[in-house]
Amino acid sequence: GVKLFERSSHYVELTPVGLELLQNAETVFLYLQRAVDDAVAAGRATVGHVKVGISRDGTLPDPVRAAMLELNLEQDFLVILEQTTYLALFNGLADHSYDLIFTTDRTIRTRSDMEYVPLRPFNLVLAVSKSHPKATKPTLSPLDFKDETVYIALPNGKNVPSDVVSSVYNMCGGALNLYFCDSPSDIILNASLRSGVALVPELVDQSRYPDVRFASFEKRDNAFQYLAWRKGENNPSVLNCRDRIL
Repeated sequence: GVKLFERSSHYVELTPVGLELLQNAETVFLYLQRAVDDAVAAGRATVGHVKVGISRDGTLPDPVRAAMLELNLEQDFLVILEQTTYLALFNGLADHSYDLIFTTDRTIRTRSDMEYVPLRPFNLVLAVSKSHPKATKPTLSPLDFKDETVYIALPNGKNVPSDVVSSVYNMCGGALNLYFCDSPSDIILNASLRSGVALVPELVDQSRYPDVRFASFEKRDNAFQYLAWRKGENNPSVLNCRDRIL
C-alpha cells in the first residue's frame, strides 16, 4: 500500500519513499554484482592456469596461436601470454613465474633443469626502409650497408650474442658499423626512418611494418624457436597446454 510514484497527465516521478527504495536497490545490485564477479574470479583460480613467456624477437606460429586460443575458449582453462627478454624467460621458468616459454636462445640446449622441443627454424633478415635507394635490389646483404649504421638486437640488453655477431662479421669482413639495441621493434622503427638498417629475427611480425622490406640473407644451421618447460613438470594443466601446442 506504499505509494512509490506520483503520476499526472504530464509526468511520472518517484515519491520520496520510491526514491529511497531505488537507492537501496542500486546498493543491493552493486553487492550482487560484486558477489558474481568474486565467484567468477574464484572459479577462474581453480581452472587450468598456465602462464607462457615468449622472447621479444618472436611471434607464435599460427598453429600454436590457434591451439592457445582454443584453450582459452574452454571454460576450464586460462592461458596468459607475456613477452620479455631471453634472460627473464629462463629465470621465470626456473622460479615458476612461467610455466612454458618460447625462446630462440640456443643456450636452452645446455640447461639441465629444462626440457625443450624445436618448433621452427630461426634466421636473421635485413630490415630496410622501402624508401632506401638500395631497397629495390633483388638481393640484399649486410655488405650493401658498410657505410651505414646496422642495428642489431641483443638477447637481454647486456650480453653480446657472439654467435650472431661472429657470423655477420665473418660474412662482411668486420666492416660493419654495428649498433646494439635491446628491442627488435625499436631497431626496425629506426630502419623505417632511414637512420640505418637492422638485423632482426625473421620471426618478428613483419606485417606490423608496411614501410619496411625484410630481406633474407643468411640461413643458420641448428637455429630454432623452441618451446621449453621445467624438467619433471607434473602439473596436468601445463602438460595439457604443452601437448595441445605440440
